[in-house]
Amino acid sequence: MELQKSVQGTVQKKLPKLSQKLQQVVNCLQRPSSQPLQEYYKDYDAELEGIKPSVALVKSRDLHWGLLATRDHKDVNLSSLRSLLVADGANPWSLSSCDQFAATFAAHGLRSEAMCPCSGSSETGTISLRKRSASGSGSSGRGILSMAALSHSVVRVDKENSLTSLTLQDAGQVIPSGSVVVVKQTGPARLCRADELGEICLCANSTGNAYWGLEGVSAATFKIEPLGADDRPLGPRRYVRSGLIGFMGPDGLVFVVGRRTAQLSVSGRQHSADDIIATVLAVEPMRFVYRGRIAVFSVSVLRDERIVIVAEQKPGASEEDAFTWMSRVLQAVDAIHQVGIYCLALVPSNQLPK
Repeated sequence: MELQKSVQGTVQKKLPKLSQKLQQVVNCLQRPSSQPLQEYYKDYDAELEGIKPSVALVKSRDLHWGLLATRDHKDVNLSSLRSLLVADGANPWSLSSCDQFAATFAAHGLRSEAMCPCSGSSETGTISLRKRSASGSGSSGRGILSMAALSHSVVRVDKENSLTSLTLQDAGQVIPSGSVVVVKQTGPARLCRADELGEICLCANSTGNAYWGLEGVSAATFKIEPLGADDRPLGPRRYVRSGLIGFMGPDGLVFVVGRRTAQLSVSGRQHSADDIIATVLAVEPMRFVYRGRIAVFSVSVLRDERIVIVAEQKPGASEEDAFTWMSRVLQAVDAIHQVGIYCLALVPSNQLPK
């Protein structure tokens, strides 16, 4: 016990000194997510003068709000920005924000190759990152995939501008000294084929080791032994489950289509709750429901799973208009995802848990 207290005290003493040393070498500015972008620029105008940022770490929603603030900051210069790390670049729906931000701020010096989506989870840490070579270019890719094929865990290219397709951008290449495998989502951890979707697993020194006090769950997550075609382990290396569903593309690029926790299994097919939410939001959401206050989950009915959608209704929407909107949502989900909705419910505002 005394030794543990001594070690904790030493760490607590060393951390402030380490943070102070880093601040002396690196100029770092941080904006809390709760602080509006306009207030941030007002508070840090003095500090921003004379500083040429080279790396920025953002989320796709930060890019969205940055597009709305262009009128207030017309003289911004992003020519010194070498890498714009998109922390949630693995989310397929971050593609539109990245494209719009790059196109809008190209006139302000932002280079298109500066966009660097990455992927990772709390269990694995960073899995992949879009790297840039010494010449300033880097490998990148995107694909247009059939959502019907994805529901069967199959990767199949679809035609452009199709309502039943999903456009993906790569999440970069695997981190140095890391090794990635893709295993089947259900059953034993068998390797997926090149055209199969599966869970991405990482072997690296930067991964987590265990959940505190949960040995059984830890073994199923942090000690995966992938099986080959002969159902034998590939080797002594242990892999960690990331919880991300995706596949490996050309040039070692990682593509992510969703999260394992958001997968809904209905009649032997896999549907992403995030994809269904995006479809719901595409049907004129601003008039009837609040963005970000939609829940999609499944319930067991007659030995199978059925999809339920719950959304918070705005006070000004009439019952007749809401019924028309709900009918359009049911038709859109059926046409795009080819799955029926068991229940679509509208509840008053502030009824869903935050």
